[in-house]
Amino acid sequence: MKIIAFLGEKFYKKNSTTFYCSSDSYKFIQQSFEKEKIIYSSQLKEYKDEPFTSILHSDKFYEVPFIDSNLNLVKHIINPIKLKKLIHTFDNIIKENSGSIFWVRNPALISILFTMRVMKHQERLISHFCADVKGISSSKYKFIKWILAIIIEKYILFCMKKIELYNDSIIFCTGSILHNRYKNSHYLLDIQTPQNYYPEQDDRENNFFLFVGRIQDDKGIFELLSAFKKYLITEKDKVQKLKFVGSGCDSKKLQQKIHDFGLEKNVDYLGPKNKEELYSLYNNCHCVIVPSKNKYEGFPRVIVESWYFRKPVIVSNVGGISGLAEHNINCILIDNIDVDKITQSLSKITDDIYYASIKTNLEKQTDITSTNYWKNKVIKEVNRKFHHD
Repeated sequence: MKIIAFLGEKFYKKNSTTFYCSSDSYKFIQQSFEKEKIIYSSQLKEYKDEPFTSILHSDKFYEVPFIDSNLNLVKHIINPIKLKKLIHTFDNIIKENSGSIFWVRNPALISILFTMRVMKHQERLISHFCADVKGISSSKYKFIKWILAIIIEKYILFCMKKIELYNDSIIFCTGSILHNRYKNSHYLLDIQTPQNYYPEQDDRENNFFLFVGRIQDDKGIFELLSAFKKYLITEKDKVQKLKFVGSGCDSKKLQQKIHDFGLEKNVDYLGPKNKEELYSLYNNCHCVIVPSKNKYEGFPRVIVESWYFRKPVIVSNVGGISGLAEHNINCILIDNIDVDKITQSLSKITDDIYYASIKTNLEKQTDITSTNYWKNKVIKEVNRKFHHD
C-alpha cells in the first residue's frame, strides 16, 4: 500500500531530496510502513540556518505553502486567488495518488483543510488527532485576534467531528481527552524510542534536572526557573543543576532570566539537540520536568521518552496527560501548576526512597515506551479497516 503522509509541520529544504525539521513524527510512519512506499507532504521553505533536530531523505516531497500559524493561514486564504491555488495544490496531490491511504497529522488548520479535500475525493484516510484545540483561543489571544481564533477553533472542532464520522477512515488520538471525545478513535503515541539502545549509567547519573521542549512561556519554563531558584535555597546537598533543551520564541528571554537570577553556574540552556544527544541527556539526568500550562496538550513525547530511560517525570495535569501519567506511580502530577508546587515537587523527587519507588514502577512499564508496541497497533488497525496484508 502507498501512504501519502501529510504532516502539517514545518520543513526546510536543503536540496531536492534532503529536508530538515524539528519533529520526529515522520519517523514513526517510516517504521510503521514500507519506507519506499511513503510520500511526504508538508509546509516547506528553503533552509537558511534554522535550528533542526531531524533529517528526512525522500525522493519525492509535495510542497505546500509555509505559513507559520492558523491566523496567518486565514489571512492567506481570504484572498480567493490564493485559496483557489491552495485547493488546487491539495487536489493535485490527492488525484496523483488516488487509491493510496492518506495519513494526516491534525489538527493544524492546514492539515484540516487537506483532510476535508481527501474526504471530498472519497479517499481512504488515517487522521491522527495529536492535540486539542478546544479552549486554546481564550488562553493565547486577545481582542480581534481572539474573535478570529474562536471562529477558527469552532471550525476545526466541527471538521474533526466530520472526520470522525467519515466512513472510510481510521482515527488515532493522542491524549485521554481526545480519545474520550472521539468514541471511534484508537489511542496512539507516535513515539520514536531507541530500538537497540541500552542505557548505560556513568558518573554523571542523577546530576541534573532536565526540561525538553519548546522554549516559550506557555510551556512553564519561567515558573520552572523560579521554582528551581527557590529549591536551591533549601536543598543544598541534592541535585544542583537544571538544563533546558529546545528552541523557541522565548529563548533569549530565558537566557536573560538565568543571568538576572544569577544562576549561570546552575542552569544551562543547551538549545536544540538531536536524538542521540537527547538520549545521553535523558540517560544521565535525575528526572525530567514538563510544566506546561497548555490545556491543549495531547501527550508530549518527552514524557514517554523519559520513561523509556526509567526517569521519573514532574508533569502538569493539563490536556490529555492524565490518561497514562499516574501520580506517585510513574510521575508527580501537578494540578494548577505554579512556582511553589514545582519547588515542592523538585524536593520530593530528590528524596531517595520516593525516587526509588518511582524507578521501580517504571521498570515494569515497558510496553507503552516501545515504538513497536504502537506501530503494531497501527498496522493491526490498518489491516483490519483497509484489508491489507
